[in-house]
Amino acid sequence: MSVVGIVELLAWLISAAIAIWMAQDMIRVARGHDEASLVNAPDPLEEPYEPPATAERGSA
Repeated sequence: MSVVGIVELLAWLISAAIAIWMAQDMIRVARGHDEASLVNAPDPLEEPYEPPATAERGSA
């Protein structure tokens, strides 16, 4: 087996280990928390975004 073959095999093994770790972590987190605490992105269709009020220019 050449050096390139060994590096390729190592890359596949590392990728598989990362994929297994991600799946285990996803399951562990999903079991430990409810959906409301995991989802923090606002729904763009739920309420329109209102930027904070700013002072007008020129008024001092």
